[in-house]
Amino acid sequence: SEIDRVLADAVNADPSSAPARVARVNYLLATDRAKEALDAALSAQSAIPDDMRVLESLAQAQKANNNFSQAVVTFGKLAALLPRSPGPLIGQAEAYIADKDWIGARGALQKAVALNPNDASNQLFLINTIAGSGQPDAARAAARALQKAQPKSAMGYIAEAGVFSSQGQSAEAENVLRSAMKTVDEPVLAIQLVGLLLRDKRTKDAEAVVSQWTEKHPKDQTVRLAVAEASLSAKNFELSSRMYRSLLRGAPDDPVFMNNLAWALGQTGDPEALSLAVKAAAKAPSNPAILETLGQLQLSAGESAKAIQTLTKATELAPANAVLRLSLARAHAKLGQKNEARAQIEIIRNLIAPATVRQDADALLKTL
Repeated sequence: SEIDRVLADAVNADPSSAPARVARVNYLLATDRAKEALDAALSAQSAIPDDMRVLESLAQAQKANNNFSQAVVTFGKLAALLPRSPGPLIGQAEAYIADKDWIGARGALQKAVALNPNDASNQLFLINTIAGSGQPDAARAAARALQKAQPKSAMGYIAEAGVFSSQGQSAEAENVLRSAMKTVDEPVLAIQLVGLLLRDKRTKDAEAVVSQWTEKHPKDQTVRLAVAEASLSAKNFELSSRMYRSLLRGAPDDPVFMNNLAWALGQTGDPEALSLAVKAAAKAPSNPAILETLGQLQLSAGESAKAIQTLTKATELAPANAVLRLSLARAHAKLGQKNEARAQIEIIRNLIAPATVRQDADALLKTL
């Protein structure tokens, strides 16, 4: 409420200030108040009709309100003001896609690519859009054209593999990536191949790719780290544990690797988890995320008083982090400390927090 008041005062103090108006729109969007954000953006456009920053914020507010056709028009106005920038065209393409207008998206992306033909990421977006519009043959042709134009870039091969994968042709996608890895020495190809193999439940084959890459590039941690993080997010804790152990062998004092290994092991009930978390916290005592892991594992191990102390310290280090406060609230709730849990939930309600965190906090409140 205090931030709301200050931003409103800023707009009232100088209604022609684009930074003040845009800051207010962005804040309202960040706090999941899409309708208020749109009203603020429309008011900003009325006051400053041709300001590029205002138009950008209006387009984003229109998208947040599912007003995709209006967002397309607004991005079009922005593109006219910035005729050499592909950014507004990319935004317009995203709005077209959200509105299921594949032809419009394709047209916008073709213009963006023409402005900067060397930007492979925009070309990849275009190819994926062509595939999404139900034209896989045309998408593959565009991917191969990109390969020919940029033979040392991984993007064209990733695009072709992506088209095959979207059609359920995993074997063909795998062949493209393995073939590309023979001539293009980029870790992203290995990461894409590992991801494909894991989606097909071929864990051993995926680990073999990681091992081959590591043997060829012993100092490069990119592939192992990507696989470790992805498998941790996917709750494949056994694979994640093996990857983080491998990373720790190359960097035995890295507290983040220790912390993430501790978390993965903790999810499988491995008793080593808590001791690793203690070591990680000793090396990074001011890292709130590492302290959160330690607190959670202490709670699981029955060390309730230590857990509350650790999680409290984490929130003191990052008082505006709603995720940490939710962890502390859950710890209080688990110990029957309902008033303390409610206090943390009340703080969360006054923070900028993801919608999922707010929903989880509300669900926890109902159990108290």
